[in-house]
Amino acid sequence: MGLSEVKTSRLETIEINGRALQVRHWGPDDAPALFMLHGWMDCSATFQFVADELRQPWHVIAPDWRGHGGSHRTGETYPFLQFVADLDAVLEHYSPDDPVCIVGHSLGANASTAYAGSRPERVHRLVNLEGLAPVPGYWKGTAAEQVERWLATLRKGVTNRRYPDQPALAGRLSQANPRLTPQRAHFLAREFSRAQPDGTFEFDMDAYHQARAPMLGHESLVESAWPRVTAPVLLVTAADSDIYKAFSNAPDTFARRVALLRNVEHVHLNHAGHNLHHDAPEQVATLIEHFLSLQRTRGGAAVCHDRARLR
Repeated sequence: MGLSEVKTSRLETIEINGRALQVRHWGPDDAPALFMLHGWMDCSATFQFVADELRQPWHVIAPDWRGHGGSHRTGETYPFLQFVADLDAVLEHYSPDDPVCIVGHSLGANASTAYAGSRPERVHRLVNLEGLAPVPGYWKGTAAEQVERWLATLRKGVTNRRYPDQPALAGRLSQANPRLTPQRAHFLAREFSRAQPDGTFEFDMDAYHQARAPMLGHESLVESAWPRVTAPVLLVTAADSDIYKAFSNAPDTFARRVALLRNVEHVHLNHAGHNLHHDAPEQVATLIEHFLSLQRTRGGAAVCHDRARLR
């Protein structure tokens, strides 16, 4: 985690939509709120490295999405729109009256951008880290063929891969992302693993996420929701991300997608992959804090306003 101070987080469990959700907090409760939403096959602790690099006082609120970490597992397929509904419930729990500032990565960015277009009055500023779905070429075949493959996966059964110990799981993370330092890999392996009765470990997520249900109609949702986003948006992409590379082969698609947002700044990081908050947390934290600034309102609530324009 470099030379930065390692900030201690605390956990609580709340009930939303009839389900238990684990929420991680950094910083004092009376500081301005900043919601951080993790991606698929990840957890709230993934933002530790960015939280350590934040220089302004924030109350970072980071839930584990359902089926991840300490949150409820349904033992069945997780539709994308359920994450949008859970986000709405989380914001109603912590900030029922004031629009909020959100940082989302991947799944978290896709859900928060769709939400910001569906309930634009609830989002004041949005940082989208690599949330660009649907990705060109990702879903192969027709909608019916995608459903057929999904059904075949469910018939076969879904399981999480098991590892003999946490160092082995850390090794798998490093293999998937060579930029991940050993220290960070071991931290993530410790925070996002679950011991099994036989002494092995697996990633702390419901195996049903492995089924990857098709996101049918998602492009229509993006095309209708993104133009309705009134919040300023900071879009951050990474040169070595498979997602960005897919768009680089279809530059017109990328340009059309970004043009759907009426007030967007795009920053591209040259030395990071899809998990840019792991690879370059110092840069990501700096971008966030240049894009957001703090303004207290009566009663200790907080909203964000322009601090600097990124060039």
